[in-house]
Amino acid sequence: MGTIVMGLMLLGVVPGCGEVRCGGKRISSDLDLISFCVPRGMRVESATGEHGDVHHTVRYRRYTLRMVSGPHYSAKRQEEFGAEWEVRSWESPHGERKEYRRDAGGLRSRYMTLAPNGWVEYSDAPAAVAKAFDGLLDSICWRPLGR
Repeated sequence: MGTIVMGLMLLGVVPGCGEVRCGGKRISSDLDLISFCVPRGMRVESATGEHGDVHHTVRYRRYTLRMVSGPHYSAKRQEEFGAEWEVRSWESPHGERKEYRRDAGGLRSRYMTLAPNGWVEYSDAPAAVAKAFDGLLDSICWRPLGR
């Protein structure tokens, strides 16, 4: 298993999805390698693109978290984020990824890269909504390739 640095966790392990109980609905990346648990009370819309890419939109109150993954969806580059963004690296069995967080004017944003291609993000959410979306993102788990 890999390591992850997120939220209040100083250093933790990204668990396998078989080890994590989900009381809501799971959403996964295009190759089904990375998964998140969407709690009840959030609305999920999912679609598959023409190249097998996966698009998930999670709505909570009036705010949106988006997840996009597939061969045509590479993540943003670090230089696309300004100095006000906090940058962290994390590992899963599928490789190292980046996470970016910003708190500006009481509104929070978070962006994570996914393995092998893709990203998940929410932007400019008030603290209560950001806390709910962070709970979803902190539910990250991995699945073995070719299971």
